[in-house]
Amino acid sequence: MRITKGWLSFAVVLASALAPPMSAQEPPKLDSTDFRVGALTADMDTAAIRGVLGAPDSITVYDNPFDAGGKIPVYFYRDLMVTFSYGETPLGFTLTGPSVATARGLKVGDSVERARALYSEPGYTDPDAWEYYDPKDTEGLHVIQLSIRDGHVRQIYVGWLLD
Repeated sequence: MRITKGWLSFAVVLASALAPPMSAQEPPKLDSTDFRVGALTADMDTAAIRGVLGAPDSITVYDNPFDAGGKIPVYFYRDLMVTFSYGETPLGFTLTGPSVATARGLKVGDSVERARALYSEPGYTDPDAWEYYDPKDTEGLHVIQLSIRDGHVRQIYVGWLLD
């Protein structure tokens, strides 16, 4: 039997029709490794943070709105802010520029389509923000929060929300 272009095309179309549908692989649920930013983890103290990042470009101390007299120090680095509260361990990490990525590789400036591909559908959305929740946290305070504008990620917060 001689195989012609027409026969080959028919075979490809038939094989495609009979093949099971291909679906995009669902990203895994969040786990503890998702709450790292590079070598930074929430259990590091200020000395360890400085050991990894060096001295901050600047430090600002804010009043804690949930704790009278409490303070919230924020260390500012290029494209990254580290927020501390209730001691010397980080409350969270805010990615403000593209030189820093989440554990899954999301960066400021990436499209919302890339965010979906890396993290799936968010647990909460509004036109300006998406939130992904730590499945082990029943209060919904351990999050990855994306600020969204014009279909792109403008800022990423990885950590705990103040309560």
